[in-house]
Amino acid sequence: MHEREHVLRLMTDYMNREQRTSVPQAVFARPDAQHLDEATRWLASAGVLVWSGTGWSFLHQTFFDYCYARRFVDDGGSLSETILAGDQGLYARPRLVQVLAYLRGSGSPTFLPELNFLFRAEGLRSHLKELLFGWFGALANPTDDEWLLAHRMLTDPAMRPRLLKAMSANPDWFARLRERLIGDLLAEDDEMVDHDVLPYLSSMIDLEQEEVVGMLRPFLGRSAC
Repeated sequence: MHEREHVLRLMTDYMNREQRTSVPQAVFARPDAQHLDEATRWLASAGVLVWSGTGWSFLHQTFFDYCYARRFVDDGGSLSETILAGDQGLYARPRLVQVLAYLRGSGSPTFLPELNFLFRAEGLRSHLKELLFGWFGALANPTDDEWLLAHRMLTDPAMRPRLLKAMSANPDWFARLRERLIGDLLAEDDEMVDHDVLPYLSSMIDLEQEEVVGMLRPFLGRSAC
């Protein structure tokens, strides 16, 4: 088992460092890796790895994603520091989601602090910030702590429009918002309601028709949603 884990770590580190989707056989031919041949072939027989003719790769991208995130967290890496210190280019996008998903799924105490920091980091480029909002808004079964974070963001005029848009058509977040927050937001000024809240409610009408219609009824005929 130890040698199989060694193979996975070796492949994950190489693919991440070289930004490649496969590991050439030459890597396994090095003196410090020759003893991994049997473990490598076992992983291939189990459907984890696949031989392409020039090198080894993971059969599914999701397995690499998991291995990368686990390796990153086990090494004690800080997601926010790593992302902000890097070039925030193409490869930063999957890394951001991979590690956040792993932190959330493993119940790590660093998940919410990292998430909160990234949301408010001025140095995070716009394409990653948009990805962050989209990932958070698409979460299934948000926890109480995630709801507290979302609630703070939804009461911030600068963050509310982006988060409501990201939460569109997600019934799990709607179950949280409808308890009280939507009513509070609908009591705000008309411009904010028209621009932020009504489009969000419109995105939910096919999923929560009766309840959304009840919320929208006072505004029908007053302005377009």
